[in-house]
Parts: sequence; C-alpha cells; structure tokens
Amino acid sequence: MTTWGTVLGGTGRPQFLLCGDELVQNRSFESNIYGWSNSPADVLTRGTDTTTFFGDYVATISDVGAQVSRSRGIYSCTVGSSLSGMTFALSFYAKATVGHTCTARIRAVDEILTSVDKVLPAGEWTHYLEQFTFSTSNRGTFSIDIFAVAGGSYSGSILLDQVSCRQVNYDLYDEFPYCPNIDEPDWDINILSSGRLIDGSLKEFSRGWEPKIRYTYDYFDQTQEYYRQIMSESDFIWLKPHYDYEYWVAVKWSGQYRQRYFGNVHAGHVGTMEFVAMFLLENKPFSVS
Repeated sequence: MTTWGTVLGGTGRPQFLLCGDELVQNRSFESNIYGWSNSPADVLTRGTDTTTFFGDYVATISDVGAQVSRSRGIYSCTVGSSLSGMTFALSFYAKATVGHTCTARIRAVDEILTSVDKVLPAGEWTHYLEQFTFSTSNRGTFSIDIFAVAGGSYSGSILLDQVSCRQVNYDLYDEFPYCPNIDEPDWDINILSSGRLIDGSLKEFSRGWEPKIRYTYDYFDQTQEYYRQIMSESDFIWLKPHYDYEYWVAVKWSGQYRQRYFGNVHAGHVGTMEFVAMFLLENKPFSVS
C-alpha cells in the first residue's frame, strides 16, 4: 500500500475521527455486488485479483469513454434524519493498472458535495480516505460515487475493495496537544501458522500487519480527560498518527482505561491512550527508501 507524501517520523499531533455505525453493508464484494449500482449500466463488475487487498474478490469500475456522467459505482446510504451539518468519512482501497487520479464524492438529491481527487499510483493498492460535510440537505439518504477515472483522460479502470462510510461524531485534533512522549506505531506481523519444511527452511503464513499505537501525555486537563473518556467508549476510530502524515488506520480503544495523577499532585491526570487495530493491513502504510 502506498500513501501520499508520507515520510518516516512525522512531527504533527494525532487526529482522531470517532465514527458511528458502518453504512456500507457490502464492503468487499466477497459474495456479490448486491446494493451497488452503476452509471452507465454494466461498468461495475465483480472479479478476482492476484493481489486482492481484503479477501478473494474485488469490484472493477471500467471506463466506457468520454461522457457527461462519467463511469462510476454508486452505493446508497440511509441515516434517517436530516443530513445538514453531518460529516461522513469515506474510505476505500483502489488499484489501477496505470497511474491516474482517483475521484470520489457523496451527494444527496438536494446537495451535491464537491468531489475529491487523490493520486493513484500504478499497480498498487492505495488507501483513500476523505471527509465530506453536508451543509443544507434536509434529506435522510445520500449516495456514494466512486469514479473510474478523473479529469479528462477517460481511459482505464480501477479495482475497488473494502469500501466504508461512517458518520463522524467527533473530529479530535485541537483537543489534544502534541505528545512529547510519543513513539511511532509498532507493527506486528500476524502469523497464521509457522513450521519447518523438509529442507529445514522456515515457512510462515501471515495474515497481515497489525498496528499498535500508544500515546502518553504528562498532563490532561478536565476537558482533555473528558474527550479521552469519550474516545475510550467509541467502537470505531480513524486515527492519523501525525497530522503531517497522509495515512489513516482504523483502531479502537484497547479496553483498559487508567487514571493517575502526575507527580502525586491532585490536579489533572497523566493521560495514556492505547489502541488496537480493527483490520490487518497487507503492508505497513509507509515506505523507507
């Protein structure tokens, strides 16, 4: 997996998107493409890929030539209340045989949000995550549009996998200061089985990389401790380890909530935030050359 503009050792503070329930029920196309539609007809199909990011199957969105509507896959989501003021985090993995720009947006009948482009390197699974906010829509449903290509090239296609869309209940960035005690995330390989072959060589079957992230602050005031408590009760969090990184990992609270005073002074708390991964990743989301 490749990221956009990532360097090892970011300096910015972390960002946390505390999210609600998953709105995309058919996320990885393992059984069918049920729930998905396309425009024009038949541009979205289900198939396999030798480097499928999650599971055995993917969806392919194929371009069919220059047109006003452009080739796209469409998924409808329902929230049941007015969309005005709501923010949603749209995430998916995409791959193209040739490098171009990946484009996506969300839209309601009465408000179409601006599409967002991200670079999609050739031949590599790449994570796309973007936040979209409705400002005026009074509808209770919206649609996700993921386009085959961006701009005016109108050629090629993309493979699509692990699509997710969740309402963002809290976007926490300014609420937490830069962490002076931060370590970079630990990445543990998840081994399914391991053994020795007849020639004595080691053979391992791994399921992916698991990020383990821990933040320790010397002092939390009352407001910061309030948000830490809310975070500990969230079932799904998109976490950007540093704001100047351009990658996100899906995590949740580790299950332990600790409070202690700093230096035995009863004012504020030493803040520890520890997270576990929601998904295994095929590759660590940064590269070092």
